[in-house]
Amino acid sequence: TTSYDRRNRVMEGSRHRGTVPRVLLSHGSADIEEVVADFKTHAPPVALISPALTRGHDFPGEQCEVVVIGKIPYPDTRSAVVQARIKRWKDYPAFTAMQTIQQEAGRATRYVGDRCEVVIIDDDWKWFWPKYRHYASKWFAEAVKGSVATIPKPLVKLPSSAS
Repeated sequence: TTSYDRRNRVMEGSRHRGTVPRVLLSHGSADIEEVVADFKTHAPPVALISPALTRGHDFPGEQCEVVVIGKIPYPDTRSAVVQARIKRWKDYPAFTAMQTIQQEAGRATRYVGDRCEVVIIDDDWKWFWPKYRHYASKWFAEAVKGSVATIPKPLVKLPSSAS
């Protein structure tokens, strides 16, 4: 989600908020490892809503089969270091955003036999991808399929209390 504020809006706006059994999991800065471990063993349906799982976590096999990227993850451009990089290369934010998107997409597709759909729901993707696709790795560029007209049906049936 790129931020805890956006994560909160997703959680609060979901019709699955507060369901029993829990369908939505999330974490703060102090309990990320505990919540990730819970997610990995949680029976479906379950969604892990996070602004911080762009790198360093693997979800092999059936631990994660859908990744939703809610926002193009541009870097924070307020630091002097990032400002200097942008001054030398104006596309630095777009390049790093593309690298992060690929990292996010790869969380659940690390091993032979993994299967995962990656859905980017940020409307900015419509212009970002054509303009910056040259910064994507070959494997990623070959995997991008474009837009869909309708949202696919859920992979699993939600509990009746979650409807």
